[in-house]
Amino acid sequence: RSDPTLALAPIAELARKLEYAEQNTELRLLPTPALKALVDSGRSALPAAVVLGAKGAGKTYAWGQMVIAGTWRKFASEVGEGRVASDARFFPLLSPSYVNLELGAKVTESELLVRGLLGTAHLEVMSAAQLRDELAEVEGNGDGLTFWCTAIARRLGIPASDLRSLIAALGAKNASICLVVDGLEDAFQIAPGEQLAERQRRRLRALLTDFTNAVRDLRSPQLGIITYLRRDVAQAAIPQNFGQFDALYKTFALNWTPTEALRLVAWLLEQAGVQKNQELNSAP
Repeated sequence: RSDPTLALAPIAELARKLEYAEQNTELRLLPTPALKALVDSGRSALPAAVVLGAKGAGKTYAWGQMVIAGTWRKFASEVGEGRVASDARFFPLLSPSYVNLELGAKVTESELLVRGLLGTAHLEVMSAAQLRDELAEVEGNGDGLTFWCTAIARRLGIPASDLRSLIAALGAKNASICLVVDGLEDAFQIAPGEQLAERQRRRLRALLTDFTNAVRDLRSPQLGIITYLRRDVAQAAIPQNFGQFDALYKTFALNWTPTEALRLVAWLLEQAGVQKNQELNSAP
């Protein structure tokens, strides 16, 4: 009779790899209803969406899977929702503060591939760390939408100060990109239950509402954006009309129902090869 602990060993090993999203470096994705809805929203045009979830809901994992997939079409294929119109490259505009060396290398590779398309790979540009530093500042005024358009242009290494000039610059290079954002909580240095400074609230609100809405309204083949964020932080940034904002992105929210939790267990077993191993062990 086979030792049951031997069957559990591959499950434990895989679970350790997946425990911390910042350490996962393989393209391995459970197609949840939220991710399927996200892909479905971006079939004919690039997505412009905010993905909310509680701490530990899988936001950073999904963000990392996009970075590893490299393109919107490849990610859609992994989710299993069929073909999408755009093969835009993902650009990790902002990353969590702590990723392991291998995932960090993939983030850097994604940045350089996009900047290679733009002809700016040789330029010194704003880093994600510098963007985090600017977001952490609590003093000063200024228009939040202008801040994001300028910051995105600086990260890409292209001259632009507003959304239309940003899209025009991408179009001139025949480049199509989808910005992916994670780690805003790290940038704002906010723990659950803490308050945002007013300047931080304005900048975050500008990204979640003004910039994302404008990208969605323009439906440009050059630019999309997906932002992953803890739900309580989004609510702190949008104290008024948060219900409407929440309803707009409800289908993309990462929520683990009992059914989805069971599907996750089944997926984990499948990824660990348990079913295959059991079939081999039970063969005559």
